[in-house]
Amino acid sequence: MIERFVAEYDVPFRYDEATGELWRLGCFSLRFDKASLADREVAVGAYYCAMVREDVNLQLAEGLQLLRRSQELAADLKSEAGRLSAFGCYALARWFDAKGRLLYRCGNHALAQVAFREANGLVEQGIRRGLAGVSRCLADIQSNQIRNEFELTRQSGTEASKAEACRKRLKQSIESAEVCLSCGPSEYAAIEITRGLISCLHNWLSCVHVDSRPHSK
Repeated sequence: MIERFVAEYDVPFRYDEATGELWRLGCFSLRFDKASLADREVAVGAYYCAMVREDVNLQLAEGLQLLRRSQELAADLKSEAGRLSAFGCYALARWFDAKGRLLYRCGNHALAQVAFREANGLVEQGIRRGLAGVSRCLADIQSNQIRNEFELTRQSGTEASKAEACRKRLKQSIESAEVCLSCGPSEYAAIEITRGLISCLHNWLSCVHVDSRPHSK
């Protein structure tokens, strides 16, 4: 369910169905200090799903509460990143991505950037380790990271000068996503890759819009 969350629950907005089932299965009542690595991987994935639900529904206080409840778990798993399974690496990367999304929504772009970098680093580490399927979320995470960086430049008034660099990085993410799609991924992985590709295109157009404004250099 967690691995298929983007394809089967996030894209069609079936958040309550997914998180309700994860609550029923006890994924949020796990004793982190007594759980196996595999169970902790599932728990951090469940929190990722719930945090995305609150982000999309603009329930930011609830989302930040979930973030605080699972932060120790995520830090613990990150310290064992080299031991994580492919699923665990994916779930933890997505947890950091969800953290970044919540902080972005709250306007805390500096801390959001730290979270997005953690997410991106975990995926790239998983790719280097040869963990199957981890790369399917890379374009989505990179799109979020680059968009957040772009928002940071807005705060300093330098977005026009940074737009071209952001576009180039988004183009690279789009090309990488297209390569992943050409490799014949599973149906739910293909949907997740495509979602990331669309996010990159959307943010690429945002950069173009800035460049087209009269005051842009």
